[in-house]
Amino acid sequence: MEQKERFIKLNNKLFYSFNDLFSLSSDLIGNKSYNTFLLKNNNFHVPNSIATAISFFDLYVNNKELFYKKIDELKYFLEDNNITNNLSVRSSAIILNNGIIHKEDSSSHSMAGWFHSEINVPFEKLTKAVEECFNVAYSDLLNYRIKKHFNGGDIKIPLLIQEYFPALKSAVVFTKNPYIFNRGEFLINASYGACHGIVSGEVNSDTYILSPLTGKLIKKIIVKKDSFYTEGQTNNLRKKTLENSLKKSDTLSEGDLNDIFKLGKDIENLFLSPQDIEIIYDPKRGWCPVQTRNIPSWSEK
Repeated sequence: MEQKERFIKLNNKLFYSFNDLFSLSSDLIGNKSYNTFLLKNNNFHVPNSIATAISFFDLYVNNKELFYKKIDELKYFLEDNNITNNLSVRSSAIILNNGIIHKEDSSSHSMAGWFHSEINVPFEKLTKAVEECFNVAYSDLLNYRIKKHFNGGDIKIPLLIQEYFPALKSAVVFTKNPYIFNRGEFLINASYGACHGIVSGEVNSDTYILSPLTGKLIKKIIVKKDSFYTEGQTNNLRKKTLENSLKKSDTLSEGDLNDIFKLGKDIENLFLSPQDIEIIYDPKRGWCPVQTRNIPSWSEK
């Protein structure tokens, strides 16, 4: 069956959980959700998560009245999957162009930083968070990128909705550094608070370069860290000033480096490919991956 026909004939169910993994296609929920489901089903400590299918986005575009009715079903589905506290809502993308399906976080396309997330969302504000993530499809910048990289195409936005985990500190991990000066080494960018600050570039982060074979520390660059992102008083995240004793200190201890190296290599081995991983440290749970993607630009050569 041609990809376009398969794309059209996919199941029209709106919401999926970890338990649906082996009956699912990433063409239906996107790679971000599919990868997260794989992590959970291989016993990685990821937040409880559900995925919305591309058909839910189609409802938002074509039938707002029915879309708002289905929001209540989404809330019930979250509760049935033990997600009842604050949420993280993360958008992804599937682009259909000339019968070919392009997906974010695939082996050929990263699209990192193209999309929108709402973090620490109260249950009662879920509708607005979903709308904010769907509306990224109409942004001028996103449509410019789609036109430039894919010569246009029809975009669908699946969502990954997760239980929100508070983060004392966080890190972005490249299990094989794609940057030319340290190519192939295990790279960690880390700072205090939620990972949003690192991903957005709004907070300074320490850099740690490890041997990809042994995890031995090769080099570290500790910078002054003035601020971090944490929970707001009612919802979402807010930027706060970091206490003086932490501003020039190492974000990560030797134990942290060991734990992150093992976690990163285990995830790399699961996907059989170098990974770009977003992780957070919750004192109650330790280091937890919240999402992972292939590094499409990396190769042994």
